[in-house]
Amino acid sequence: MDGPGEWTMLNPQEFEIKQWEAEVLIASFLKLTRSGTITWECLEYSPPMLIETDDLFISHELVAKTEYEGIPYLAEVSDTMDVKTGKGHIDLSVTIGDEPESREEALDRYITFFPEKQTVEFVNLLFLMLEDDITNSPAWSAARYSAQRFSPGVATAPLSTLGRNLFEQRQALAFHQICTDEVVRNSLLEEQASAACGPRPQCCCFSGHRPEKLSATESEVRTWLEEKIENAVRDGFTTFISGMSRGVDLWAGVVVLNLKTEGLPIRLVCASPFPGFESGWAKRWKTMYHDLLATADIVVYISPSYSRSCFQKRNRWMVDRSSRLIAVYNGISGGTRNTIDYARKQGCEVIL
Repeated sequence: MDGPGEWTMLNPQEFEIKQWEAEVLIASFLKLTRSGTITWECLEYSPPMLIETDDLFISHELVAKTEYEGIPYLAEVSDTMDVKTGKGHIDLSVTIGDEPESREEALDRYITFFPEKQTVEFVNLLFLMLEDDITNSPAWSAARYSAQRFSPGVATAPLSTLGRNLFEQRQALAFHQICTDEVVRNSLLEEQASAACGPRPQCCCFSGHRPEKLSATESEVRTWLEEKIENAVRDGFTTFISGMSRGVDLWAGVVVLNLKTEGLPIRLVCASPFPGFESGWAKRWKTMYHDLLATADIVVYISPSYSRSCFQKRNRWMVDRSSRLIAVYNGISGGTRNTIDYARKQGCEVIL
C-alpha cells in the first residue's frame, strides 16, 4: 500500500506520530475495547503477537471480511512495531475474490454493495486518514462524525481522553496496552477518573429514586436540588458526581450544568454504571442522558457491561470520592437507602 503512516520511537517510552493518526486509532478501538469484545460487526481483531523472522516484531491487526454473491471481500489493517528499533508502520490492503485490487476499485465495490455497513465506512476512513494530508482533506471531519455514530460520546469518552493523554505524555507502550490489555486499560482508566475528580473534600455526589417512586414533582425536586447544590458551592465544593440514572441523578446533573453556565466555578462528573445503560429508556430520558455526557467535564463508565452488582459499584465509587452526599429519599429500602447507609459508614456527610 502506498503512503503508510509511519513513526519513529526515540526509546521504548517515546515516539513521534501525527495527532490525527492517533485520534483515528483511538476512535477505531473505542467500541472494541469499551465493550470488551473482539468482534465488531464483521470486523475481527487479532491481539498482539510476536513475529520472529530475521528480526523480532510485535504485530496486531484488524480484519474486515464479508461475502457478496459468493465473492469474498477482505480488508486488512495491521500495526507492526520492530522490537529492536522501535520503528513501526501501518499496512493496509484490500482483496476481492482471489485477486488484490487497487484501493479505489476495492472500496468502490465495497461501498456499492454494502453502503450501510459500518465496517465499510471504517475501512474507507482509515485509508483516507492514513494517506491524505489533514490540511487538505475532509477525511478528518468525516472520521469524527462517523466515530460519533459508532459510539456516542467518543470525544469525551474516558478511553479517548486516556489515549490523548498518553500521546501527549509520549507513552507509546501504554497506548498499545490500552488497546490490547483489559487489566492495564481498566487500571489506567481508574487512575485517570480518580485523579480527575480532585480532592475528596471538594467532591459531592447525588442519590435518589426513579421519578415513578417520588411523590414530589420534577419541578419541586429540581428546585430543592438547586438550593442544596448552591449551598454546597458556598461550602467549598467544586466537583459534583451524577450516577446518571433516570430521575434525581439526571436532574441533579442538569442543575449543575445550568449553574455552571451561569458562571459558578464547578465541574460535573458523569458516573454511568456501564455503556448502553440508557438503551431501554424513553426518548426524553435518553436525550437528557446523552446531553449530559456530551457536556460533562468527565465521563466515567464504572463497569464494562451490565452485571447484578454494577449499580452498587457505581454508588460506592461515587461515595468513595465524595465528602458529601445529597439524597432525595422517600423512606423505602433500596439502592438509595443502601447508598445513604454506606456514605454514613464512610464518614460522608448526608444531606436529605
